[in-house]
Amino acid sequence: MTDARLEAAGIELVALAPERAEFRLPGRWQGRPVRWRVTLEALDHPSRRQLAVPQYIELVPAGGEEVPVRVGLRIVRVDVPAVLKTGIMLRNYRRLRPGRHEWTP
Repeated sequence: MTDARLEAAGIELVALAPERAEFRLPGRWQGRPVRWRVTLEALDHPSRRQLAVPQYIELVPAGGEEVPVRVGLRIVRVDVPAVLKTGIMLRNYRRLRPGRHEWTP
């Protein structure tokens, strides 16, 4: 799957479905270059709407240069603009720490 906007942002889209996406992108974390391995979930998708889960970022530090991160947002569906915005959010989040960080919109 390729989209010029994703390519321009350096995002490699692995899978895209209305309720979830998986993608990779380069970034920096704790002063070093990393490759984020992101799973993005649409928390307001009809298949998940009954769950009362707050928005979150969950970072699981790994030993290599690839860092797995899960992001759950209060959106109805995952699409290319949501992937792009999530990539921007991860690249700009300066105080990101390991663990699960929740917030309400």
